[in-house]
Amino acid sequence: MEPAAVRLSDGKVGTAQVERVGDLVRRAVGPGAPAVHRLLARLADAGLPVPHPVRLGPDVEELTFVDGITPTLPWPAWMASDDLLVSAARLLRSLHDATAPLVAELDGPWWTWVGAGDEPAEVIRHGDPWPPNLVVDPDHRTRAVAWIDWDLAQPGRRIDDVAAFAKHWVPLMSDDRARAHGWPAVPDRAHRIDLLADADGLTAEQRDEVPGAVARFARTT
Repeated sequence: MEPAAVRLSDGKVGTAQVERVGDLVRRAVGPGAPAVHRLLARLADAGLPVPHPVRLGPDVEELTFVDGITPTLPWPAWMASDDLLVSAARLLRSLHDATAPLVAELDGPWWTWVGAGDEPAEVIRHGDPWPPNLVVDPDHRTRAVAWIDWDLAQPGRRIDDVAAFAKHWVPLMSDDRARAHGWPAVPDRAHRIDLLADADGLTAEQRDEVPGAVARFARTT
């Protein structure tokens, strides 16, 4: 008998239906699913911590479930940890490094959205690195385990993923919106941006690009 399906949620009302069935995640197929499955297979074969593609049907896809916890709205207090910010940023950088050689090898179509620019692609972006898409070690809530929910993966620039990450994790938004999302106090944004930039290895030129990239991302979300 198949295990009972458990609905997964990021804490928002009206998000797309995603279910856990035993050790699998079952979800509706998006426009870029075939390309994403090819990408995840390559990353999994290389030993990167990503969901493994299992099945791709005409309407439903299945991937392996990654054990751990994820932040859900309103954000838990542990999400504000500087150590978790650094761990998540380093993991995102490692995935960017791993996808850079794949840009010319993997064909789309990709589901292009969320702050996509017109510049030549450097990597295959995760596309949506907001908090519920990060799996965290439940025993050490300062350690990032895996980035999940790759349906918005797309060729692009590293800085656009960093900007998307910064918007939600620094966070680069109004104090009122940050409080509405559950931040217990307005964090030291300058300090957290410095931590993010150092963890991701941003050059001085790339650091200067962050504000503009964040503004572009904010106009799409």
